[in-house]
Amino acid sequence: MNAENLLNWKNQFYSQNNLVLVGTGAVKHEQLEEIAANSFNNLPKSVINPFDRVEYVGSEIRIRDDTAHICKVSYAWEAVGRSDPHFWTYLLIHTLVGQWKKDSITGTFSSSRWAENVSLYNLVNSFHSTYKAYNATGLFQIYSEIVAGLKLDDATYIIFNEFQKLATYITPDELFCAKNQLKRYILSQLENPKNLAEWIGEGVQATNRAISTAEYFQRIDELTMDDIQSVLSTFFTDVDPVLVAHGPIEDFPDYNIVRGWTSCMLFIGITLKFFFINKE
Repeated sequence: MNAENLLNWKNQFYSQNNLVLVGTGAVKHEQLEEIAANSFNNLPKSVINPFDRVEYVGSEIRIRDDTAHICKVSYAWEAVGRSDPHFWTYLLIHTLVGQWKKDSITGTFSSSRWAENVSLYNLVNSFHSTYKAYNATGLFQIYSEIVAGLKLDDATYIIFNEFQKLATYITPDELFCAKNQLKRYILSQLENPKNLAEWIGEGVQATNRAISTAEYFQRIDELTMDDIQSVLSTFFTDVDPVLVAHGPIEDFPDYNIVRGWTSCMLFIGITLKFFFINKE
């Protein structure tokens, strides 16, 4: 990376045709126009050439450090971009996975299956999920911190096993609760003027229009269990994940074993789903 690389990148992407200017709060439209004219008129008007689709490749990075007291592990999967119809489903899956800390007052009484299992068996210190949606691609990640000496392989298995379970059955109560949590999160984010500006800007970049809160809620309400299971079966089942581990990771399972966990529960899950359908 050098100065020429940065300058070429700036000249290519910092253009008037690639700019969205958003103002929130007590902003007058005329003032916003004046700011734009004074600040961005010198930008070029070049048209951005779309990127060729980058091929996603599963991989792993292991950095063993036995002097550390905490294993820091990241599990990641390819995801869809902001403009993809499955974007809303990913937001709901992100909510279903949730987050948890060992000193959390919720303990085992969490709405997240992951949180319930890892707290019940004392597998991790903390974990949280992240969904980063770019325009045409995205990344879904679960980051966890595990005390050295605990079952690192069991914690990894739980994470992948729960994805396979969700891919085969979700209860109506889980879906209802996740939708309400996602709506609450959106409202809490939009209370902040900075976050509101980012949401509007990202929506305009992806769909060429600003998306209202009412439409956000409508998109969420329209999601079904089939939508979630379809995304999980397509993007999380029988795929190559990305694994990054640092710390005393002697017990971290082999990549091929973890890769197998993305599909080993599929047959069992289909059998359970068939049983429940017949039982009903």
